[in-house]
Amino acid sequence: MERRAVHRAAAPGRRRLARDLGQDAEGLSPLRQGGSPREAEGVNTKAITADRIEITVRGRLPGAGDYLRRRLHEALVHAPEPVLAARATLTRHNDPAVADKVSAAANVDLDGRLIHVDVSGETVAETVDHLRDSVRRSLERTVRPHRRRAAAETAVAAREREIVRHRTFSRAPVAIADAAAELDALGYEFHLFTDVATRQDCVLYRVPGGYRVAAAGAGRLTAPNRVTVSPRTAPWLTLAEARDRFELDDRPFLFFAEAGTGRAAVLYRRHDGHLGLISAA
Repeated sequence: MERRAVHRAAAPGRRRLARDLGQDAEGLSPLRQGGSPREAEGVNTKAITADRIEITVRGRLPGAGDYLRRRLHEALVHAPEPVLAARATLTRHNDPAVADKVSAAANVDLDGRLIHVDVSGETVAETVDHLRDSVRRSLERTVRPHRRRAAAETAVAAREREIVRHRTFSRAPVAIADAAAELDALGYEFHLFTDVATRQDCVLYRVPGGYRVAAAGAGRLTAPNRVTVSPRTAPWLTLAEARDRFELDDRPFLFFAEAGTGRAAVLYRRHDGHLGLISAA
């Protein structure tokens, strides 16, 4: 009932949202209020500046973009390595069937390593604050190359994580350019698809300056502008082998071909600490 009133009366909704985000009723940016996040301990003084963070807001959420930028920047200033790029999307869902009314996703290029985090919640403030905390935890969990020995020592504990399987990769084949458009629309870190030209299972992911595509087979891919082709094909692994390799590495996801079927799959880190698996239906 209250949500309908918000849609009909923009001004009260604006004041309510401003109150939730710590703004005044005129929509002043929270970037102009409070102390600097650099006052906290462990701050990276060479961190990406707030104005370089790409923000997209979908839905009627006045002032939410600035709040999202501020909160994400608070997490990025604690990055252990240089943040080369960062983008975030905030979406308001008007579907009454959707339990969480707001969702947010962030993609961070941490010195060449891509980190993706997505969260959801009832309110903008709750969702954005959750995103900030999740991004900061993801940055803290990032394994530097010289820390791989420590990662190996904690591999046993990591085995307690659950693998959540999502068999959602069953769409019709698409062109690489269309896959890139879908990747941007979804706001995800990677996109698993079947290439319409070669009928190979492929993964498309972001790299500085564009995208890269890798195939599960040996067929030659023809990529459009801003897309480079990885010279490596996906390794053939059982799920157990893929998990062992993934736990000892510092990559955000692992693209592999499932032994026995040859179909592509992606193992990735979820924001709740468990592992996600996307494979062919």
